[in-house]
Amino acid sequence: MVANDVTPSRLAAAQQAARGFVGALPPGVQLGLVSFASTANVLVPPTSDRTTVLAAINGLRAGGGTATGDAIFLSLDAVNTLPPALTASGLRPPSC
Repeated sequence: MVANDVTPSRLAAAQQAARGFVGALPPGVQLGLVSFASTANVLVPPTSDRTTVLAAINGLRAGGGTATGDAIFLSLDAVNTLPPALTASGLRPPSC
C-alpha cells in the first residue's frame, strides 16, 4: 500500500474509494471496517454510524504483509454476528 504507482498512493486511493462507498450506501445499512497487513483486525464492527467508520478509514496506515484471506474470514464472522433483521432484506450471506 506504500507503492506510488497510484497517485498519491495505493492507500490514499483505497481510502478515497472506501469513503465514496460509505457515502453511497443507503441510510440504515450496516457496515464495518476490517484492516489487514500481517494480521487482520476488526476496526469497526457492523454499525450504521457512518462517522465512526469514516474516522477509522481516515486513520488507516500502511503496514507489512497482506493477510487478505484472514480479513475475508474475519469480515464474514462479523457479518454473521448480525441478527437476520439487520441484514439487507433479512437475507444472510452464504456460509463458507
